[in-house]
Amino acid sequence: HKAQTVATQFNTVNNALILGCDSVLSINGEIHGKPANPEEAIARWQQMRGNQGILYTGHALIDVSQDKTVVKCGITKVYFTQVSDQAIAAY
Repeated sequence: HKAQTVATQFNTVNNALILGCDSVLSINGEIHGKPANPEEAIARWQQMRGNQGILYTGHALIDVSQDKTVVKCGITKVYFTQVSDQAIAAY
């Protein structure tokens, strides 16, 4: 949606291309975006360690002058190693 919002600001620019990208991570069937604060980031790392998840990465390319949009989603299985609480806190 953000790429579409940005594209409306460039509707008078010839040959403007707008690229929007975002990712979400699914762990144990629960969808996670970016952590809202350091505490949430620490809890997320603790949940991820030694676990696996699926990373969904979406891309939207908008050709403003042609009023065309191409949307794709990449899906990647990711594996997390065991990470100590000390390493998580340092990160």
